[in-house]
Amino acid sequence: MAIHSDLEGDDKLKVQDLLKTIKPLYKKRTPTPLKEAENFTFLAKHYTMTYLAETLDVSRSYITTRISLLNLIPGMQEALKDERIGFWDAYHVSKSNEWEQTEALKGLEEEENDAK
Repeated sequence: MAIHSDLEGDDKLKVQDLLKTIKPLYKKRTPTPLKEAENFTFLAKHYTMTYLAETLDVSRSYITTRISLLNLIPGMQEALKDERIGFWDAYHVSKSNEWEQTEALKGLEEEENDAK
């Protein structure tokens, strides 16, 4: 298993402890996709994607799709948090540029207003 070499001593132990703490959570309760994205982004600074995937018993694509959600503009992140859009819709929007995301958010808000 490959671990990046930028960690030493106490820092390495802290990150390993965090990883040990996170693993059981995936067995019991999965955090929100955005929280997962934040966790994976932090851990990816210290571990390879392969190591994380094997340790957490998830696929590499599972990790990278969550991390991509951090490319969403704040309004789209809020829409995902509020479950106004689904995970896969958010994932596809996250591949778009800021202008396209803004337009998609406007469209979502218009649909919500029309539904009222």
